[in-house]
Amino acid sequence: MRIDPEDWVMKMSYGRIWDDMVAMFRGHSELLLAVAGVFLFLPSLLSHLLIPEPMISERGVAALEQFVAHYRANFRTIFLLSLPTALGQAAILALLLDAARPTVAMALRKGLMLLPGFVLLNILVNFTVAFGLLLFILPGLYLIGRTYAAAAALVAENQPNPLRAYGRGIAITRGNGWRVLGMLAIMVVIGIILSAAITSVVGVVFALLASPEASGVATAIAAAATDMLIALALTLFAAALYRALAPATH
Repeated sequence: MRIDPEDWVMKMSYGRIWDDMVAMFRGHSELLLAVAGVFLFLPSLLSHLLIPEPMISERGVAALEQFVAHYRANFRTIFLLSLPTALGQAAILALLLDAARPTVAMALRKGLMLLPGFVLLNILVNFTVAFGLLLFILPGLYLIGRTYAAAAALVAENQPNPLRAYGRGIAITRGNGWRVLGMLAIMVVIGIILSAAITSVVGVVFALLASPEASGVATAIAAAATDMLIALALTLFAAALYRALAPATH
């Protein structure tokens, strides 16, 4: 009897992934929030305070050109603030995936050692996804799902080579690319809705009770807090995805 290779692929279960995310957060909540507060919240707050919102007044290709111009004008600040964020994400993955159960200091040291490869991996993923989106959109979306476990693989397997980590991410998510993208889409949409609601309420309240400057700072703090929680949830998802699918690919 011929066995279809697809039968060997472990299928991702949304319920199991979510349960593992909740369990990991409950088991490490204090450590995770401490790392996220420093390395995810503060860079996001500085980003909201230092980088102006892009003024997109056109549509189509012209809007894309305006966005690229805004990114180029603020590239140095964006890149510098991305480094502590990447370190925080790597440390969080180390806390969740390292069998040695490291302390926060040990996880940060591991994250620092892997930081060059982690940053290069993020650039590689973003480049290939952007290229896929420019082709026919769907290839880029599919690549988002297929590469989402790459960062977790890099940290869990102490793999400093971003190309090998990228390949591991592809291998881990075989047969699950659209499922991964689906759960990511659900989480991102919920996060955007909550962020918009919270920042709007905070903005309105402080606009009524405080000066415009205080209102702006309060809104930035609220936006950074929601950014932190979204980033933490997405990092938990990457860790849970790796834990669920990686053992079947070794």
